[in-house]
Amino acid sequence: MNEEDLPSLRLSSRYRRMLASAETDKEVKDYVKERFRSAMQLLRTSPSARARFCAPAKVIVRRQQEFLDAGSRPCGR
Repeated sequence: MNEEDLPSLRLSSRYRRMLASAETDKEVKDYVKERFRSAMQLLRTSPSARARFCAPAKVIVRRQQEFLDAGSRPCGR
């Protein structure tokens, strides 16, 4: 997989500031903490998800190499 074509994932510094601020309501902080945990889990699992996607893609490319190289041909030729 070409990593350059994949979007980069990052966590907004705005949410970090909300967690650090004494002015943020407890309910909001709890919500942001939960979303932050979910985002961190997504970032950790992202490489393994790509690996699970790549294995079948490699098989498809290997089995369809002729078609991918030459394209479709009219029937009977």
